[in-house]
Amino acid sequence: MNTRLKDLNESKEDFYKTINQEDLNELYTAIGSARQLEDIIFKSVSKMESLKQCHEDSAFIHLKVKELSDQQEKIENGLDENLSILDSVNANIKDNLSMMRKNIEAIKSRIQKLKAK
Repeated sequence: MNTRLKDLNESKEDFYKTINQEDLNELYTAIGSARQLEDIIFKSVSKMESLKQCHEDSAFIHLKVKELSDQQEKIENGLDENLSILDSVNANIKDNLSMMRKNIEAIKSRIQKLKAK
């Protein structure tokens, strides 16, 4: 058993001797770079997730503004139609008023003629 432990101990020492300090430094540098990259990716993903709601809200607002714009256009068209109809009604009222005045004058004239008889 002691020989077995000695063999293991010697293999462990041989392993440590074969490890070059430069290789270790390179490994630690790579690990450090990987951690930095992981931090950058994590921050980027977090930022994108936080902006996702903003983009969805913006899209919703855009749709609502578009709907309101369409409704405003319909209202403007309706008001233009109403204005046209009111102009027509106003012209008809003027014609009717003129006709009523003529009729009143005609009635007054008849009354005068009847009184004269």
